[in-house]
Amino acid sequence: MSQSQSDNTIGVRRGLRAEVPLRLLLGLGLALLAGCVRASQLPPLDDQVREARQVDRMAAPMAHRRLPEFPDVFWNMGMEGDVRVRYVVDASGHPVPSSFTVVHAAHELFSRSIWNVFAGWQFTPAELHGRRVAVRYEEVFAFRVPREFDYAPERPSMWTDTVRDAVPRTVAPLARLDTVDAARLSAEDLREAQRSALGAIAADSMTYYPQHTRDTVTLCVSMREGAAAVPADAETLRRIGRPNRRAVSPIVCPRTYQGVGSPFGNFDPPAPAGWIDPYRIDVGPVKAWARDDVRIWATVAHGTRTEGFKCLVSRDPSGGSWGAHCISTVLTTRVSSSSSPTVR
Repeated sequence: MSQSQSDNTIGVRRGLRAEVPLRLLLGLGLALLAGCVRASQLPPLDDQVREARQVDRMAAPMAHRRLPEFPDVFWNMGMEGDVRVRYVVDASGHPVPSSFTVVHAAHELFSRSIWNVFAGWQFTPAELHGRRVAVRYEEVFAFRVPREFDYAPERPSMWTDTVRDAVPRTVAPLARLDTVDAARLSAEDLREAQRSALGAIAADSMTYYPQHTRDTVTLCVSMREGAAAVPADAETLRRIGRPNRRAVSPIVCPRTYQGVGSPFGNFDPPAPAGWIDPYRIDVGPVKAWARDDVRIWATVAHGTRTEGFKCLVSRDPSGGSWGAHCISTVLTTRVSSSSSPTVR
C-alpha cells in the first residue's frame, strides 16, 4: 500500500471515529427529550402525596407567578415580616386549596395576602420514576420594605433563596431597574401613576379627613413635569375631590395659617374661625423603573409641618390601572417662637 493510500485510509478511519460520538450524542439527546415529553404525557403514578425527600424531581413554581401584595397598613408603617406556608401541589401542577397551612406568620394580614393569590399559582409537577406525583411543598415569603429607591437591586424581581432547612424563600417586593422598558412609558402613563400616588397619599393620611363632616379640607395640588412643578390639571383635581375635600390649583390656593408650634413641634392649634389652612401637595418627581413600575416622591406641607412620601407605583402587566404604596416620613417641622399667627 502506498503512502498516499495509507494516509487516505487513516483519514477515513479517523473520520468514522469522529462521527460515532456525534451520532451517539444526538441519539442520547433525542432519547432524553422523548423521555421528558413522555413524563408529561403519562398519567400520574398514583394519588399518594409524597414529601420532598421522596421524589426524584421537586415541584417548581412557574416563572412570573403573581406575588402576594404588601398589606397597605404595614407598608405605610414600614413593618416587615416573614410567613412560612405548607401546601400540596398535585400531579397536574396545581396547589390544593384545602391543604394550605400557615406554619408561621408575623401577622395574619401577611398570610392573608398569600392566600389571596395562592389559587392562581401553577407549578412544574414533581416526578418519581419518570411519572408525575403530588408532593407536599413548603416555602417562606419575606415581606421587605426597600430602603432606598435610588438603589437598583441586582436580584431579579422574584429573589429566591433558601432558609436554613433548605425551604425556598421568596423576598418581595423587589423590582429590577429596566431602563429599556421604562423608556416606553408615555407621558400619560406617568401622569396616571402620579394620580395614583396622589390618591394613596390622600387616603392614607388621616389628617386629610376633618373631625367634623361640616368642615372642608382644601388641597392645593401641583404635579411635577421633569424638574418643574406645574398646577394639577382639571382631571386630577376632579378625581381627588370629595364632598368634604376640595382640591384646587396652587394658583388659587388660600393663605396658609401657621400657629404657634407645640413644645414637641408636631402639633399646631387649629386655624381660627374664618381661616382656611390648606394642604400644599407637590407630587413628583417621577422615576420610571420598568414598564409597569415607577418611583414617585411627594411632599405635603401643612401649617408648620412638611411631610415627605416615597411611593412605589405599579401597574397590572395586562395594562390595567396603577396602584400605589406610599411610605411617610417627616421632613421638617418649624417651631414658631411668636405668639401671633403668620401667613404665607
